[in-house]
Amino acid sequence: MKEETLTSGMRVWSAQPEGPGPFPTVVILHERYGPVQYTFNNVNRMAQEGFAAFAPDMFHRHTGDRKRVEAAEDRAELQDALSVTDMDELVDHIKGAGYADADRLIIAGYCQTGRTPMVVASQRDYVTGAVIMHGGIYNWDFETKEKGQESIVGLIPQLSCPIFGGFGELDEIIPLPNVWTFRRMLEESRKSYDIQVFQGAVHSWMNTTTEAALKRYRAEATEPAWQAMLNFCREITSGAWDSEQLICRFDSSVEPHREFLP
Repeated sequence: MKEETLTSGMRVWSAQPEGPGPFPTVVILHERYGPVQYTFNNVNRMAQEGFAAFAPDMFHRHTGDRKRVEAAEDRAELQDALSVTDMDELVDHIKGAGYADADRLIIAGYCQTGRTPMVVASQRDYVTGAVIMHGGIYNWDFETKEKGQESIVGLIPQLSCPIFGGFGELDEIIPLPNVWTFRRMLEESRKSYDIQVFQGAVHSWMNTTTEAALKRYRAEATEPAWQAMLNFCREITSGAWDSEQLICRFDSSVEPHREFLP
């Protein structure tokens, strides 16, 4: 893995498959902790799967103690306009990397950055597909809560690419009705999507890098989530999704007694 610093001061970590490329590209956005080992593991996994992978430090403007952010003792906030500015700079950087194909570009957001792929795809047309993993549809995402962040109600009609959403059946901060509402909003706006709800998964169930993360890890839901996301990324970057067709895929595994309708 290579670390570089862009003109803005934003650090970027990258990894690539063996061979000359150019390879389809994925941008891996970090969780609320900033770029940590879990982020780097995801970058390496995507490179092993055949993608040029990049992970930017979306918190590079944060002036507080980053160790406290990494420990979830403090929080760095994001503003939509600055996130788009950062992604523009990163895409320019990707275009200069001979092994990465910027015309086949996936942006994947996790947890706090789950909404960021939608933010960018609502304002830019260089996003081929947007991946949202256990984020993006918290209760507050449906309203303007944070300064500088637009409600996803306003973002969804402007999306320029298909969406993949991966959510946990037992996620305690993304209730199931939010998933069904998200699905309805995409369909009403005529946006293609692949949404999957993974049985027994809690919030942020795919991380094994810390003691706290291991308490939430669900092995039985992790590899299926990886494969579902990879299938979406491969299909989108290979042109398998017909842009002239509305494609709606929804796969959920929910215990029948659970409340899921909005």
